[in-house]
Amino acid sequence: VKLKVSALQCPAVLWSARGRCICSEAMAKLLLSTAALVLHSAMAADTPSSCIVYKRGEEPTVETALGEGWGWFVVIGFGIVFTVFTVGLTRFEQVYLGHTMSSEHFNTAGRNVGVGLTAAVIVSQWTWAATLLMSSNMGWRVGLSGPYWYAAGATVQILLFAVLAIQVKRRASHMHTFMEVVKARFGTVTHCIMICFALMANMIVTAMLLLGGAATIKDLTGMSSIWAAFLIPLLSCWIYTMHGGLKATFFASYVHTTIIFLMLLIFTFTVYASSGDGSDLYGSAGKVYNGLTRAATYAFFEATQTEATMENVLEFPSLGSFIENDGTCFNRFRQDMGKSCAFTKRANNEYCCSSAMQTSLTGTTYCRRAHGDCIDVSATEHYESTDCDTANGEFCVASFLTMDSPSGLLFGITNIVGNFGTVFVDQSYWQSAVAAKPKSAVFGFLLGGLVWFAVPFCMATTNGLVGRALTMHPALGPLYITGTASGAGLTPARVLSHILGAGGAFILLLQLFMAITSTGSAEIIAVSSILTYDVYYEYINPELKQRRLGMRSVFDSTVKEFEEDEHVLIERVQPFMDRLVDNHFFENEVSQQEVAHLATAINSYTKPDRRIATADLYQSVNRAVASNNIE
Repeated sequence: VKLKVSALQCPAVLWSARGRCICSEAMAKLLLSTAALVLHSAMAADTPSSCIVYKRGEEPTVETALGEGWGWFVVIGFGIVFTVFTVGLTRFEQVYLGHTMSSEHFNTAGRNVGVGLTAAVIVSQWTWAATLLMSSNMGWRVGLSGPYWYAAGATVQILLFAVLAIQVKRRASHMHTFMEVVKARFGTVTHCIMICFALMANMIVTAMLLLGGAATIKDLTGMSSIWAAFLIPLLSCWIYTMHGGLKATFFASYVHTTIIFLMLLIFTFTVYASSGDGSDLYGSAGKVYNGLTRAATYAFFEATQTEATMENVLEFPSLGSFIENDGTCFNRFRQDMGKSCAFTKRANNEYCCSSAMQTSLTGTTYCRRAHGDCIDVSATEHYESTDCDTANGEFCVASFLTMDSPSGLLFGITNIVGNFGTVFVDQSYWQSAVAAKPKSAVFGFLLGGLVWFAVPFCMATTNGLVGRALTMHPALGPLYITGTASGAGLTPARVLSHILGAGGAFILLLQLFMAITSTGSAEIIAVSSILTYDVYYEYINPELKQRRLGMRSVFDSTVKEFEEDEHVLIERVQPFMDRLVDNHFFENEVSQQEVAHLATAINSYTKPDRRIATADLYQSVNRAVASNNIE
């Protein structure tokens, strides 16, 4: 229950040194018995909220920053807007550039995508909801090392994939899915196994997108997470993906990436280059630094008490997540002594306080040994430091602002190893390599990986770190963001709702919508390719494959006498086409409209020296002559 009362109405003995009213359960019942009177007087006086009544260990009630209508507006309204925009671009390409949609173009985007668009697509595909939400969670939990290890641990795979990208263009230039390579090299059994792995990877990624995104939309607007998870893929991804194929997802990804970076700039300047709100917890790098230092000292001095003084303990969530970070010694007056220190973990049964005390630890309060520097975080987690002069009242205080973090390093190792599977087994990245030009594949992936690093690192060093600094905000308190809320990805929502108000909540909502739809569309087209080329094309209708291979064989054998250095002179294209007709390459009569499309396509690929690459000539014939198209 949220009560708006003034400082005079809250008993003085319940006010901490920071001016926050902490009410016991008994006092809460007493206050609730006069709730009507209190609420009436509060509304009449229109005073700001200064006391929140809740049971110890529970987080306070938090109203949504935006109304439910905003959630429906973004999910439906922006979904329709981006669908119309992307479908319009795809239609423009088909009508004015002479591109004819085929299954080949649908799944490969013509295999001629440049460096910039490839990099933008990689950034967009690798920016999941978790990239925005859970990176902030790591910054909130372990401090500065969390954002770095989240970003670095997921950049390595993209950079290494660039090596595979160029090999795809060199050795399997006509592939559609990486399972086709597996089938050719290892046979049917391995092919089927990899199909299962690939589909499961796509399902896991899609589930993470929808669940994380829907939970945040609900936290920001109150919209039903079930409806959000149902409507986002249907209205915001499915329509334009099914209409324009891979090229449509590339267009959408470029726009989505642009919007995401614009909003990251807004977050960064608000946190590190603004006037703040008067709390001196954000607005500059110095304020954030001081806020994090104050939060750490609060955790080790106020939220950790001896058994004799546990009635005075205040709350601070997730101390165990950063207690092993490198820190410094502070004296009893909370002055930094300039000496480095660190906590080490003890065995599960090596308690710092009595065994009876372990059951009273709530996860937000902690017990400290009366003599020495030993802290019980939970019934199974106990930490001790021997680096400070405890006899003279010195205690070790772990820092949020250090890279020397065992928790952060362990997460980084796990992140690096785990993300190899989500990249190398995700068909969407292989499709980006397939779609890129040979000379664009490597640079596109390298540039995309380096640019993507900025997304989680920037997101976490703004929202994650400021989320911890807001622990010291007198109007919010330490339970404004709990471990449960941060683990659910709600740190950015809580932070931006405070520092930017409803506008910040809407910006985050739109940014999250961009991340979900761009990656979601890539997953849709990836699954489509797998089901088409590895299931239907290979096992359900293999005759289609034989027909394709036969026609490709006719083309290759015919073009040999007309090409030089894998190019054909434009003057020799017409004789080549006549020879294709004689060799029964075209099963149906070519219409005048198809001839016009073919001429347009050939002209678009013709180089200044009046030559056209053999591969481009094949694509032109295959795409323009739709009545004979087999791809």
